[in-house]
Parts: sequence; C-alpha cells; structure tokens
Amino acid sequence: MRRPAALLIVILSAGAVHGESGRTAATTLTRTQSAAPTAQGGAYTAVSGTLDGIAYNPASAATLPRPEVQATYLRGVAQDALGSLRYAHSLGFGAIFAGLDYYDAGTIDVNLSDGTQGMRRAQQDAVGSVGFALGRRIPISIGGTVKFYRFELAEESKASGVAFDAGALWRTPVTGLNLGASATNAGAEVRFEEQGDPLPVTGRGGLAYTVDFARYRRLRAYPYQVRVSVDGVSERNEGASVRAGLEITRSISDALVGGGQVALRGGYQAEPETASVGLGVRLGGFGVDYALNFLNDIDGNTHRATVSWRFLSRADAVTEGGEPQPVRRRRNPPPVAKKNGEA
Repeated sequence: MRRPAALLIVILSAGAVHGESGRTAATTLTRTQSAAPTAQGGAYTAVSGTLDGIAYNPASAATLPRPEVQATYLRGVAQDALGSLRYAHSLGFGAIFAGLDYYDAGTIDVNLSDGTQGMRRAQQDAVGSVGFALGRRIPISIGGTVKFYRFELAEESKASGVAFDAGALWRTPVTGLNLGASATNAGAEVRFEEQGDPLPVTGRGGLAYTVDFARYRRLRAYPYQVRVSVDGVSERNEGASVRAGLEITRSISDALVGGGQVALRGGYQAEPETASVGLGVRLGGFGVDYALNFLNDIDGNTHRATVSWRFLSRADAVTEGGEPQPVRRRRNPPPVAKKNGEA
C-alpha cells in the first residue's frame, strides 16, 4: 500500500536522526569515509597512495603500494551506526577496488494515517561499489567508481539505483605537492514511491603538501612527516565550503617488515562547521585509526574507527619516506679466476 504523506514524515525524521537537514536523498553516500580522512576534516582529495581516499577521489588508489583490506565502524549521536568493508588490489598500472557499506539509523516510532503504530527501523541502507585507478608510473592518475545502492525507510518504502564517482590526481614536479579534483555521487534521482529526490552530487578540488624531514640532511635525525591538505567542496543544494587537515607522522620502528608509524591528526570544515581530531598507528601491515568529530550544532560527538591490513611480503623494507618498497638484493660477485699454481 502506498502512503506518500506518511512516508514523507518518516524520511524527514530519518534525516534528523543523523543531524542533517535532508536537502537531498541518499545522504548515506556521503557518510562512507574512513577514520583517517575524517580526522583531517575530509580534506583528502589530493592525498595519494591510500585506500582511505577513494571516497573523496578514486584516483588516490593508483599508487597504493600493496593490496589492502579495511573495515570502518561509526557510532553516531542518536545511536545510528555505519559499517564499511573495502579491499583494493594493487597492480602494475594502478589498482582495482571494491567495497560494501551499511547504514542503520536505529528505531523510530511510526504512526501512519491508516492506524499503523509501533517501532520500526527508521532507515536501512546498503551500498556496494567497484572501481579502478590508473597511473602508477606517471604523474597524473585517474579513477572511477560505480556504486549500487538500496535504501529502505521505515521497513515500508524502498529505492535502488546507481551512482558514479570520477577523479584525477596530479603529483606535481614540486616535491611533496599533489593537486586533485573529483565529482562524486552523480546519477539519476532517488525515487521512494512517486517522489523523486536528487543525489548529493559533490564537486571537490584540493591540494596536499607533504614535508618529509628525511629529505633534508640536517633533519634526518628527526623521523617525521608533516602533511597539510586543503579542499574546496561544493555539494548540491549547499554552499561552497573549505576543509583543512593536518597530519604529523613519526616513524617508530624500522625493525618491522613495512615499518612502524604513529600519526596525530586534526581538521576543520566550514559547512557544516565541524572540528575533528584523530590518532593512527601502523605496525607492519596492521593499522588502526580513530577519529572524533565535534559537531557544533548537535549536542554530542561522533566516533569512527578503522582497522586495516596491508599484505606485505618479507621482501618489503622501509624507505626514508615510510612507504614499503621491495628490497634490492645484492648479487653474488662473479668468481675470480685463479692463477696457475693457486689452490
């Protein structure tokens, strides 16, 4: 039975559960970020060589050093929850990746016009994705993602469809400077019953600049990397906003295969106004990241945690920049010809 008026109330209520104003449909597509970029204010469009960045720019995975699997969990301010699972496989030309995201907005009281009352799941969304990134060995990388979504409101109304992401990233001749741009969540309207609402199409452009102390002779005793990132973001039916992030990484061990690092992070975004902090630790192939968002317009904070595993081999070593690279094995020297009479 179709109940457009009643379901409209449910849709608005589901948006309020997450503290967003519901200007577009399918806001779950904008929630699928892992902890590291979240802690940096979402300023991640130009960060390369990471699985974390594909939600912002699919081209970021082109220089992923090794295959990696990643799982993220978020607990919101109103007992809503988001879970994500992603895998990326590095190849000679770049990488391919796939993911699954699930969002549950918790329960809600329903009082429909036909007399139906009770508790129901306010919103349950699932998003599957596949994508690619090209350009491992050249300065410019490109990437794309196809997302297949299915949304359900109040266990009553359902919608499904396809959305697309595309992006490019330029590792400029200036050492440590990247520029990136992307468009995400493009596609047809989401339709619950007869009602159609646009997807939250988002355009991003940004830069990331990394200073590696190991590159400077006088600073080699300090195993730090500092990265500053700034993005300009424009989402459909929203004003343009600026996001900025800072990450300070310190190497803590060269004895592990793949090395060990600890990172402190902070970030800010102007709309909606949000400050964030975070911590990340990587020991060999294992990594764990945490982010805390301070939402100024909501009485509460959101916590996000990501666990990852990078598939390293015993031949991996740590370079000065902290990324695993294959060890160059020395060849045995050629045999020396013996002179006559030598044993």
